[in-house]
Amino acid sequence: MESGVIEFIAPQASNSTPRTDSNSSVVVPSKPYTTTRQSSRYRVVVPVTNNQQRETVLSVVPDAFAKVSQSRTVMQVGVFSTQNKASDMVQILNSRGLRAIIERLN
Repeated sequence: MESGVIEFIAPQASNSTPRTDSNSSVVVPSKPYTTTRQSSRYRVVVPVTNNQQRETVLSVVPDAFAKVSQSRTVMQVGVFSTQNKASDMVQILNSRGLRAIIERLN
């Protein structure tokens, strides 16, 4: 084998035990290992019952929009990749007298 070249042998799903290539000391697992990380997202919504609340939401987040969630009208403010970012937005909205809610999405 050339210097600097790494040989890779793909795992075979039909084999139930790890195997060692006869020309190498690399142990190849019978099933590939996968690391699937479920990335959660966090939606921030604000229940609104009147135009004043709606206008307050829009003054903070101009592209917020109305939707029905769990049989109530809410303004969706955004979807965030981390809970901390969603919490920051909740604090901003709460400081304006609104009651923002974080909904975890999967």
